[in-house]
Amino acid sequence: MVNEVVTRLINKQLSEENVNNELGKIISKYEKDIDTKLKVVDENVNKLKTSVDLLNNGANELANGITLFDDGLNKYNKEGISKLSKLVNGDVKSLEGKVEALINLSKDYKTMDDINNDTEGSSKIIFMIDSVKKEKEKKVNNDKIIEKKSFLEKIKGLFK
Repeated sequence: MVNEVVTRLINKQLSEENVNNELGKIISKYEKDIDTKLKVVDENVNKLKTSVDLLNNGANELANGITLFDDGLNKYNKEGISKLSKLVNGDVKSLEGKVEALINLSKDYKTMDDINNDTEGSSKIIFMIDSVKKEKEKKVNNDKIIEKKSFLEKIKGLFK
């Protein structure tokens, strides 16, 4: 008889309805956990999408900035560096030899006429040369007047 009671209890416990109820409770618990975790994953995917969009916008701004920088650098080279390079390598170099020769001649030169060896004398020669002339610019800076002189005016100052 005990066997019979135990068998009935086991059958009752293992009945399809009881098994389905127990499985339903377990599945329901896991469904809640899965839903919670899917919501977290969904939120993080949205954050990732927003971040990727921001990164893409930043990359586009960087590309535009690089293009703008390149354009400015090319303009700076064309309008600034190239002109200065041509000036230094062309105009100034062609005048450099002439200026050095004039300075050397002026150091060796004493007078226009012959004088006795026991007499001292000197003379000055003023050269009038045609060249690019630049007007003097005066710039006021903190109550100081700064005069900008052309290249030839600076050379003339060497002979004063």
